[in-house]
Amino acid sequence: MMKTIFLALSFFLFSFLLGAQTLSPFNRTPTGNGLIDLYGLPYKNLLSLRTDSLVISAQDPGLATVTRSISFAYGEEEEMLSPIDWVEIRNAGTHIWRISGHTEEGAEGAVTETETLDSTTLVRFRDRVTRIGASAERPDSIVCEAWDSIAWIPMQKTRLLYNSTQKLTRRVELSWSTAAGDWIGQAATTYTYDGSQRVTQQLEETWQGEKWILKNQHDFSYNSGAQAPKAAVWLSETSTGGSGTPASAALTPIDSTAAWYDGEGQPDSIITYAWNTYNSTWSAIDRTVFVTEGQKQARQGKRYRPGAAAAASGYWQAYEETVFTAGEDIYTDQPQEILIRALGVGAPEGQDRRRETTAYHLLSDGRIYGSIQISELQDEAEWSEVFFAEAWFSRIPTPPGPDSVGDRSGKFTFFYTCNLSNPYVQNQTVVFPENDATGDYELSIFSEEGRLVYKQRYDNSGLGMVTAPLAPGFYIVSVKRGNTPLCNQKLIVK
Repeated sequence: MMKTIFLALSFFLFSFLLGAQTLSPFNRTPTGNGLIDLYGLPYKNLLSLRTDSLVISAQDPGLATVTRSISFAYGEEEEMLSPIDWVEIRNAGTHIWRISGHTEEGAEGAVTETETLDSTTLVRFRDRVTRIGASAERPDSIVCEAWDSIAWIPMQKTRLLYNSTQKLTRRVELSWSTAAGDWIGQAATTYTYDGSQRVTQQLEETWQGEKWILKNQHDFSYNSGAQAPKAAVWLSETSTGGSGTPASAALTPIDSTAAWYDGEGQPDSIITYAWNTYNSTWSAIDRTVFVTEGQKQARQGKRYRPGAAAAASGYWQAYEETVFTAGEDIYTDQPQEILIRALGVGAPEGQDRRRETTAYHLLSDGRIYGSIQISELQDEAEWSEVFFAEAWFSRIPTPPGPDSVGDRSGKFTFFYTCNLSNPYVQNQTVVFPENDATGDYELSIFSEEGRLVYKQRYDNSGLGMVTAPLAPGFYIVSVKRGNTPLCNQKLIVK
């Protein structure tokens, strides 16, 4: 049992470190920013960062406050984002675990081995996770094993299949059966895409009676050219009939959502419906309205539910609102503060119930410090911290260090705009930021997924013509002179 627990802990950390979240059909490229990866926020880095160390403190109903301190080590390659070694000290009250891990990258994949020392029993647990496949973002399979004093024992396996455009089409979870001497199915998820590579259907199955049984079905539809669904319907297996019942006959509607968008493709509102099994109709149960850019990006806004006379009058009663305070948009475009505010009965003027604050600061040694704090209102009067994380980051590439000429990094000011117009205009002349560096200028533009889409070198005149033909979306512009980074800028193309 304990081996299974620590295997799960190590697999979580492995997934976090290697960007396993990209296995979702809604792919999100790993950023190297521990705070964003950890908390799963829908925001992006404006600078290329990698996590040097990370401290997490969170309340756990069964273990009181759990703290985790993780330090990371990287290879010699300057661009490497994934650590090759890490050490975590996990503290839950009087119980402490020390978890250390090491990753070996190879042409055919990677092996991450983890050892956990229980401070109370002094028992050591070892496990390893093998990623098979040359691509860390799209592995062929992931195998988890536990060390049983003399040999590695298989525990869990994930198989992944992709279509011709490298979109995930099927993910199968398997567990090892000692009795059968083989892998046994547990769960599987299948994704279907349209011609624009948008997910139109997601099927979730479990292995029962020597066959796959469909348990959940999610159907999505889109407006022309939009990437976010305009409607989603969830059907689930709620029947208690025997395994001989056809899977399709057991599916029952559960809920559905419908979204409306403005002229720029940003969400205006979303309504959630629940299926009424007694009269076979949909009933609206929740409505969210988005007004600010922060609300639209995070899909959190002002929420309403039907009032007492909703059936007769269509009246919606506000009960909750999410309010965003914009950040500086220097290291990331995360909001500086997110407030969840209770509205309506009992809080006519609005009562803040949950508060999340994010901050990033440049340190004197050139690194960046970041923190996330989440607090909840207790007993209508006192705020209580339920989650806190802080991390230290380094830029990629890092500024030049001292040399025979002196400490060059102290001579340059790092600008966070590269003087390109927003929204972007093709064939524009750019005046590069003033600097004391030498050499030619180089301008690079990266897509939102981190892919280089444009690179151009310019002479030392300080002027450049940007001719990149960019599709609508968000980009990151980076300018350097010689080996000296000068600026980074978020670019909007409409």
